[in-house]
Amino acid sequence: MRAILFPYKQKFNFLLRKVLAVLVLSSVAVGGALANDIDWKSPLGRCWQTETGELLKSQIASDNDSIFVLKAPDSVLALSQSDGQIRWESDLLGNLGGQVRILGSRLWIASYFGDQDTGEQSIFRIVEASTGVPFPANNKALGADVEIHGEADSPILMERETGVLVGLDSSGAIRWKRELGIQVTAFAFQEKKVVVGTKGNSLVVLSGADGSILSQRNTGGVPQSIVALDDDSFAVGDVRGNLRALGGDLEPIWKTKMGGGISSLEIYGDMIVAASNDNFVYGVDAKSGRKIWKRKLAGRIIGSDRLSSGIAVYLTTGSDTAVLLDLASGALVNKFATGDTFSGPPVALKTGIVLPLENSILKISDERCEKK
Repeated sequence: MRAILFPYKQKFNFLLRKVLAVLVLSSVAVGGALANDIDWKSPLGRCWQTETGELLKSQIASDNDSIFVLKAPDSVLALSQSDGQIRWESDLLGNLGGQVRILGSRLWIASYFGDQDTGEQSIFRIVEASTGVPFPANNKALGADVEIHGEADSPILMERETGVLVGLDSSGAIRWKRELGIQVTAFAFQEKKVVVGTKGNSLVVLSGADGSILSQRNTGGVPQSIVALDDDSFAVGDVRGNLRALGGDLEPIWKTKMGGGISSLEIYGDMIVAASNDNFVYGVDAKSGRKIWKRKLAGRIIGSDRLSSGIAVYLTTGSDTAVLLDLASGALVNKFATGDTFSGPPVALKTGIVLPLENSILKISDERCEKK
């Protein structure tokens, strides 16, 4: 494994410390707003590129100091965001599910064990992000498809296939458990509530404190993405391309339609930015549902992250090019060709953008990378 610095010579004397860990891993990308002094309209350059071996098709995570990535078949790497050198590598047990969640100063990780004959189970451990050393924790056995959401003091485990949600405290102890009995297709937080969509075309609102069901409603389509608009209302996109705004009582406020299933939603000012499986990104007025702009990309959207000054970076399938859009207008701000396809969503840092490729991690930024 090596870190290639641009335009400097490769540095060979770096610390590679393997931490053997009986831990688990499941991952969600966590980025941060980029520094406002970066000129995203200027030519972009390569800061560094670290060869990692085959990466899992997963999201990566960062605390703006280290970058955490999953390497096939069972390892997690921590890279320095400043130069891409490897800080530690932990060999994990089990098969990695593809999610690393940063809650506070710790990584929450999940993996699964077993096979089709014995049945698969997921377990998780809490790991110190700075060292890769796991904290003692009680493993919670669930099915194979487990995700970790929430905040450091109140994480939530979710098993999509069976619709099981488990509320934990900061130590990993169970606070509550809710079994919906149906596949979960979308998930979001709204103040102290948990909003989930199900394969049965329904939305269910749960209390984040005890998991009790507060309300539920049939939406007429399978929810695929959810985002909170304020403390009492939220927007939901379904697999048919319908985008709805719902009030606190789940009553419809407005409805509009895109050309394909809506894979992700985010809020920008008074606008909802919707990524659709028709390869378009849409800007929609959050109060009325009116479409303000749309921008076609090269393929289906793998993921995006917010930069500074109302700009976001988007990656698509089958393409080697990161695209930067102005969220106010949908205008193309910049683009960068990597020469390789992407293995997961991008992560925005204070000093640049991290791009997961098939066998490496690449950091790009403005011309400061080439002027150091």
